[in-house]
Amino acid sequence: MPPYYHKPQNTLKRAEELIAVNQPEVALQTLHDLLIAKKSKHVDVTSLEPLVIKFVDLCVDLRQPQAAREGLSQFRNVAQNTNVPAIQNAINRFLSRAEQKLK
Repeated sequence: MPPYYHKPQNTLKRAEELIAVNQPEVALQTLHDLLIAKKSKHVDVTSLEPLVIKFVDLCVDLRQPQAAREGLSQFRNVAQNTNVPAIQNAINRFLSRAEQKLK
């Protein structure tokens, strides 16, 4: 049975709650599940953008490059025809966070 689909706003709120109680791995999995879900392709890109930023931050903090690649690829597929600057913001955030982590 496929996982239950949640709204992006609710998923972001849930991820922030999980981070607050020191469960970032579960928060990352929650965000990843939403990004990979087929229903996320029909969601407005502006509501997915903050979710992707949080997802990228968690991927860098937890050193999960494969998850970041999958999530960013899925976000690119969703946003490439409607909002290219959102993709650029997400990738720039990923690169800047990765550089900060190296220092």
